[in-house]
Amino acid sequence: MQTDGNQPVEMEYIPTGIQGLDDLLNQEGIACPENDGFLGLILGSAGTGKSILALEMCCRFAEENSKKPDNAGNSQKRCAIYLSREPFQVVSKKIINGFNYFHSETDKKPDLVEEIGLLKPGGVFIAHLGYGYEDQEGLLRNIFDRARQITAGKSGPDVLVCIDSANIIREAAMAKVFYSQKEETPQVDLLSRDRLLDAYNADFFLRLHDNIARRRVHTFLVLEEKGGGNALISTRADVYAADIVIQLGIRNYPIQYRERVLEIIKAKNQYYYRGQHHFSIVGQTGKMGGTGGRLGEKERGIVIYPSVATQLSKLARDKEKYSLEDKIGFTLGISDLDTKIQQEIQSVKDQGYIRYGTNSVLVSDLDIKATEIGLHFAMGAPCGALYLSLMHKEEDLIETAERFYGDIAERLEAELPNGQPKIKLCYLPPEHISEHKLLRDIDELIKANRSEMRKTSDGKRILSQYAVVLDNVFELQCKYPMLGDVRHFLAALFELFRIRRVTALVVDTVEAGESRNPLEQSFVAGLADNVFLLRHVEFRSRPHRVFSVLKLVGGGTPDTLWDLDEEIEKDGKGITKLVARDTFALCKNVLSGKPEPINIRITLYQDEKGSPFDQYLTTRKDLLRQHFGQNVKIELYGAEAHAKVQSLLTLPGAPQFVDCQIVALDEFWLHRLIKEKRLEDLSTYFPKDDPEWDWTQYVSAAHDIALYQNKPENTKEWKAWFSQRFAVPARNNCGILCFQPTLVKQVFAGSSCESIVKRLVKDSQARSISWDDLLKLKKEYQRILECKPVGEDYPEVFFTFCMDQIESCVCFLIETILGTVKPRRDIRYILDILKRPDSVKQQRRFVIGRKIARGIRRIFELLGKDDIALLSQGRFRTFEEEPRALFCRQWMSTLGCLKEIGKKEYRNYFRTLEPFELPIGKSESALPVSGTWYLGILKGSIAVKTGVELIKQFTSITDEIYKLDHCIGMPVRKRFYDSGLGAVFRLPYAEVYSEIAKVQKSFLSDPANSDESNRYIQVVHTGEKMFYRTLIDNYPLGSAVLWRMLVRTAKEFLASGGNMGGGLEKYINLVATAANEMIALREGDKRV
Repeated sequence: MQTDGNQPVEMEYIPTGIQGLDDLLNQEGIACPENDGFLGLILGSAGTGKSILALEMCCRFAEENSKKPDNAGNSQKRCAIYLSREPFQVVSKKIINGFNYFHSETDKKPDLVEEIGLLKPGGVFIAHLGYGYEDQEGLLRNIFDRARQITAGKSGPDVLVCIDSANIIREAAMAKVFYSQKEETPQVDLLSRDRLLDAYNADFFLRLHDNIARRRVHTFLVLEEKGGGNALISTRADVYAADIVIQLGIRNYPIQYRERVLEIIKAKNQYYYRGQHHFSIVGQTGKMGGTGGRLGEKERGIVIYPSVATQLSKLARDKEKYSLEDKIGFTLGISDLDTKIQQEIQSVKDQGYIRYGTNSVLVSDLDIKATEIGLHFAMGAPCGALYLSLMHKEEDLIETAERFYGDIAERLEAELPNGQPKIKLCYLPPEHISEHKLLRDIDELIKANRSEMRKTSDGKRILSQYAVVLDNVFELQCKYPMLGDVRHFLAALFELFRIRRVTALVVDTVEAGESRNPLEQSFVAGLADNVFLLRHVEFRSRPHRVFSVLKLVGGGTPDTLWDLDEEIEKDGKGITKLVARDTFALCKNVLSGKPEPINIRITLYQDEKGSPFDQYLTTRKDLLRQHFGQNVKIELYGAEAHAKVQSLLTLPGAPQFVDCQIVALDEFWLHRLIKEKRLEDLSTYFPKDDPEWDWTQYVSAAHDIALYQNKPENTKEWKAWFSQRFAVPARNNCGILCFQPTLVKQVFAGSSCESIVKRLVKDSQARSISWDDLLKLKKEYQRILECKPVGEDYPEVFFTFCMDQIESCVCFLIETILGTVKPRRDIRYILDILKRPDSVKQQRRFVIGRKIARGIRRIFELLGKDDIALLSQGRFRTFEEEPRALFCRQWMSTLGCLKEIGKKEYRNYFRTLEPFELPIGKSESALPVSGTWYLGILKGSIAVKTGVELIKQFTSITDEIYKLDHCIGMPVRKRFYDSGLGAVFRLPYAEVYSEIAKVQKSFLSDPANSDESNRYIQVVHTGEKMFYRTLIDNYPLGSAVLWRMLVRTAKEFLASGGNMGGGLEKYINLVATAANEMIALREGDKRV
């Protein structure tokens, strides 16, 4: 090494020209101090390929231009000299005919190979190495002197000398040539170099290295070893002195097969990849040595296959160098199956459900169907695809594909805009090759068939999308018996796919016994990003292929099992297509190989016997029994059993007695079960792009109120929390005012209240009369009854309300109380006396008590004596006992009951009743109480998807229209409440429900937005538009207290002969008593 004082030594890298070897040297070549020569050794036993490596190194070296330009700045050819004991004719024939290193078979230029003579740059010069001492000394001196003349000065080209084999050169000859005149030539005269390996002769090789460096001639010595490898090789004198040492060897396998290996023992001053690497000696096709490998004529001579560890290391270092042009999604290419998967996971169709650049595995029983799925994936890819088959030849794959696609010749020959083929089929037969070679071959096939779009300024390669199918890895060890660790190889292969940014599908067929899960035999399933399963199941005396999705990275995973079947296209061309049938929608234990029908229980609230809702449920029950037999059971219960049913169904483990438990939920039970997380999240089962099931279209807010009241503290988690859907609205209910418009106009025609009536009957959506107006109508009606014309059949009762159960009575009481307050100011406090009576100040309690008292007084001012008497007894009234009244407060569902099962003699009258909005109060708007019913599935159910499909039968738009027509309930979707001249349905509270739906939609799109959240709270959570009982803390206790207060007030009213005084004192006292009851109940006082 030449240095100039303390100046730093600059390193340069001399490429060998052998791509595989340079790659192992960090893609740079052999490190050498600038303007010095290096000393290299090629070691190995007989037959390991040392001579071919040395010869190719000379040829490849001479092909490259030197990095040192001449004085004019032009590039210049390098020179290589090969010394061999073989004559020139044999060596030149090996170069030209055996391996054709320089040119293709049709363009040979042997003038690049010359016998030693006048050395000049740009060729390979061959010299015959004799055995005589004088001949060897003369030849070596001649070569090195002329080589030094070529490299004279810093601008001279590089020269490489390979001595094959250095074992036959006498030491004295080498000493005479390489020792300077000033140095003492060692006295050696041996026919072999064995003693030079001894430590005391290390000085010879160190001097040899220094002389070669000074002459600036790169030198490789080919040395034959005894025994093919030495564990103490690093202690040898020649290895110690050399700059680079390459050892060739043989690896023996138990299957009586031997494999060539190459190892870089040493590479001074540089990074290199350690370990043994498999290599092959590939000759020219049809000539000497081999077939040229599966990659054709691109590789000749020594072809190195880096070890798996090396390839993984290089891939990791290159990871950031690759990027994709278009980040598109993929599907399996089976249109029917793709559509169903995307619907379940709510994936955007154009984006696909298989994320780009991911690895997918299809685990299957032994079946050609797995290959057909792989072909669909490749043929349907939105880019080029490479289909690697380890089982089927190309012609077999073409024949299989043509069953589904017809003639695919055009697809195989067609090129994409970037120049790469649309699809490339490649058969990889069983071979005795190492994992190094197999991994490299697959990598080279990907790179050879995939195009590179462009390079960025920072050197990053922008790649086109590409799909790869590997079919398949079943018993890979038997196909490639030289694979060391199959699992490690497969892990490395998956990493290769990831770093190359290809979207891969690996088919893994396994042998699974009866009732055994194929996944137990699949190792690669644990490595994949996406996992699909295909297995055989016998069902109804015929085999079925059950397809399921077990894992999808970056998205939801569908729970459905599809029966993958074939059918013939109807276009008459005889093309087959794969279809996904829902054969096992109502089955369980399918993947165990023994399918059984699932059991579903639907527990629903039932109105009175004979009501429209009862008839509706009876019809549905009969239809389900006819279709599903005993596998679907519908259990109905009424108001008296509501609390008991709730208690039984929410017992721990209750849903486990059936496979799916569907329940009807009122607003309170829904709130409780969401809080306790006892309901299944159904959001993934409703497609986002289907307008019929768009969550933001619903006008009922009880579900969203429950979510809001149980929201996470971290606002960042709100989006995920509010995207859940635990129940589906089935029917809407709220308080309505019912009367017959024609009769009301007739009764009050010409009276002092005629203007009130005109406003009342103008429009079902008009909120233009108040509770005080209704009291005025009562007084006028009493006068009219006293002097009614003979023959007029006017109702004896002016006003009544539905008294079928406690909730109906309490809800009407709340509505009359709400009529005494203004929104946003008093609604929040109106029931504080029931929510937190112990925390309300005395003055506030007095104010609140007066407002509640006014609401109670209003009820008794409107009701007749018979209704008050019934209330005083704490009894309820059936619909057959409902009196005929001019006005009545109902739910939409109870209006339907009146129409269908009301008192027989009044039924014609009841059927003419129409629904209107309640009177307005001080808030100048009607404030009805909501009573929406939902359908949900209890946690622990296993057949959730099937349950959702049944829920859809009870909640579809068609079903909703039926319920509206038969007064079973009000609609739950916004489209029914659209207002304006074009409105089709003229329904009460249309503007209210439209506003609620609009606010909910804005809020759900961005729950963390403070503006939307505040607007949502203002409209929904303050009860400004519709009052939801779940807004009241401890409502179940409060409801019981209000009912007792109502009964107590009725008794006081009757006891006083209907005269409670003109003031509110007696009512306020009754409210105070109720407040004390609430305090006692909250504190657990059992004396109440």
